[in-house]
Amino acid sequence: KAPIGDRIRSEDPCLGGAGLASFANGEAFDLGGMVSYLAEPGCKDRQGKISREAISFGVRFIDEPFRLKQLASNYNPNSVQSSESVNQTLLRTLPVILKDHPVSNDSILPVLGQVAVLSPAAGRKLLGEMIRNELISSAPLMKESKQNKEGLASDLAQTLLMYGAKNPLIAAELSEATEEMALSAQIDSLGKILSSLAAAAQAEEELVTTLEATVDGAQKGISKGKSYFSPEDSQALLKLIFENIKNTFLSEPELDGVSINYNKAFQTLLEDRNFMRTSLREAWKECVKVLSTNKNQVALGRAVAFSITSDVIYLPDKDKELLLMASDNYLVLAIALQRSFLVAWNEAWEMLYSKKIPIDLFNSRKDRYFVPLVEGILELEPESIEFGWLKFVWEKGFVRDEQIETRFPKLVLVQVKKRENALKDLQQKSDLEDTIRAMLVSLDVSRNLSSVQVPALNLWIKKNESQKPTDSPPSQK
Repeated sequence: KAPIGDRIRSEDPCLGGAGLASFANGEAFDLGGMVSYLAEPGCKDRQGKISREAISFGVRFIDEPFRLKQLASNYNPNSVQSSESVNQTLLRTLPVILKDHPVSNDSILPVLGQVAVLSPAAGRKLLGEMIRNELISSAPLMKESKQNKEGLASDLAQTLLMYGAKNPLIAAELSEATEEMALSAQIDSLGKILSSLAAAAQAEEELVTTLEATVDGAQKGISKGKSYFSPEDSQALLKLIFENIKNTFLSEPELDGVSINYNKAFQTLLEDRNFMRTSLREAWKECVKVLSTNKNQVALGRAVAFSITSDVIYLPDKDKELLLMASDNYLVLAIALQRSFLVAWNEAWEMLYSKKIPIDLFNSRKDRYFVPLVEGILELEPESIEFGWLKFVWEKGFVRDEQIETRFPKLVLVQVKKRENALKDLQQKSDLEDTIRAMLVSLDVSRNLSSVQVPALNLWIKKNESQKPTDSPPSQK
């Protein structure tokens, strides 16, 4: 068996004619040199010369099923027309032949060498196919061996790097392949590629950009095919994308690009759809968990926000805690939570008023569900707090003195900053429309402050002043 790997290096960094001939004849497989020859900018201008040298050394082209012997007989490396004809033929027929005649990556190495002699572009496509096969075959192994998943992912990462997966040109081949798979809704294979490459990228940071390009290809395929997908395919793709998003690695900063591309795919698949009617309905809690750690899933955040109802008030404490964390990441969730709180209160009050529940139960629910949620919402970013909700909970006595002391000054600062920004914009743009807009913002800020924050803080100050000890000693009877 011929040696394989980066350690079998040719003297020529671009593989050279002798190295390419040895590769094509199955004598020694310098994969590092092959990747350089096919994809490195410094080797591009030498590809024609290296190919001619390899042919002069002698290449034993195979025939069926790839018909490389027949193509080589018509190949003239000195003719642009001949080279382009062979190039186009290989680019067109290779994927079809590999689909009809699957070959293991070890067995296909001589074919890679011979294809590379005839067409570097087709050689890159074949390397992309090899990477794809490696990812698909690794997925079930990592799924079954959960205890050794990290070790398997590390081995996979090294194999992918050996095949040149981090090179932009070869990564582009993988991206193109995943785009086609998404477009044709090849759910199973696409899922295996995305999950395996994600694990490999966790093990080896150099593969992060490849993962980003691959996910980008998948979202492009979904975008192109959205009008043609069957309802079943759309739901399956939606679930597949979510399964890959929910891995906690997407909360890592260096993978923001990957996360953003997943968000684009989500946006396409969730467009004009009720979240609770999708395949993710049963995964609602998992979706919230993803949103609590990942700030890039805007489409998912919006969909979950639209799914929130007044029942959210009665969620278990752990689920509410996750929802509050997610609301800190997504303004649309924070707003949905506050408005659902108001609806839930009105429903509870209506049940009490219509005597459907006794007052003891009403008070019990208030203390058990409503009061703690007010505390949680007030801990969100001050910019997330809606005036209507804040006014309501303060007037109803939900807000404790400690919260007025710690949170309300920050709410005041938000309003003041809002007015300052409006006045600053007015200085830069002085037309009538901008003047009216700045005046409206200023009036809105004054209304908010005078209705809630200022009265609340004044009452807090008076209450605390009345509790201060006097300087005079207590009277003695």
